[in-house]
Amino acid sequence: MKIMLKAGGFMMLALLLSFFAGCGGNNASVKENNGSEELEAKKELYWHSVPHSFSGQRFEGIFALDDNHVWAVSVNGTILFFNGTSWVAQMLDNRECLFYAVAALSPNSVWAAGDDGQNGIIYYSGGSAWSKQYVSQGNRLQDIFALDSGHVWAVGQNGTIIFFNGNNWTKQASNTTEFLSGIFALDSNNAWAVGDKGTILYYNGATWSQQPILTNGTLSGVTAADPNHVWVSGYQGTVLFYDGANWQAVNSGIYGDWIKDLASIDNIHVWGVGGKGTIIFFDGATWRTQKSGTANFIADVCAVSESSVWAVGDNSTILKYGE
Repeated sequence: MKIMLKAGGFMMLALLLSFFAGCGGNNASVKENNGSEELEAKKELYWHSVPHSFSGQRFEGIFALDDNHVWAVSVNGTILFFNGTSWVAQMLDNRECLFYAVAALSPNSVWAAGDDGQNGIIYYSGGSAWSKQYVSQGNRLQDIFALDSGHVWAVGQNGTIIFFNGNNWTKQASNTTEFLSGIFALDSNNAWAVGDKGTILYYNGATWSQQPILTNGTLSGVTAADPNHVWVSGYQGTVLFYDGANWQAVNSGIYGDWIKDLASIDNIHVWGVGGKGTIIFFDGATWRTQKSGTANFIADVCAVSESSVWAVGDNSTILKYGE
């Protein structure tokens, strides 16, 4: 009888241990699943190279409406379009066109700016073919920005600023002869243009005026989240910030390299790109570097969202920040 009781006790104990072991196994499985879900929810964002088949390009400009509508332009006379799956050439190695910038309002309203070796040029696409829309005599055009169909600006050599009102391109008085390399507009009454010798211009909807000069170096990048959060970048790691009242130099953490261009989503998501594959990011408190995966010069950056940022540069470089 004792033997039977002992055997029964052992059997009960074994069953209990088996039960708890099973529960433990299930719990471990749940934790493991929860862990994978947490990892899934916290996917790492990083810069990676975007493959394409167009070699020998020196890309200078990129613009993305979303991840299915992206344009890249080069000084080799090339305009590429990304449809979400692959890159296609909308213009390829046109020796009469050196493109430095591109801007779009929709898939059927896109501009590219540059020069033909002598004069500044603007090409326009209504959704199919590209055609020349404007010629700026003797003045290369370096950047273009489209706010809406009646407010498009392009800037360039000899202080050139031209404006498109939806019908015609006309010159606007910049009150400077310095080479202008970048332009950005928040709205029709708040726009900034930057250029050589520390030039910063502000447009109030009527006239362009000179802002305080904080550096003698070239400024080339400009972006804004709102009228109280405006950033400008340039040579020697320069980053300037405007808080709505004053301009000040800030520490970019970059010394010696050119921060060629800037892009922002808001005041805590700002990117800068430039020499030797440099990419910097501002989180609202400090600037820090991000690994680009390239040593090539990065010429331009365009931010769609905090998890979708595009950049282009030398040696056919096209990069994307995301998952």
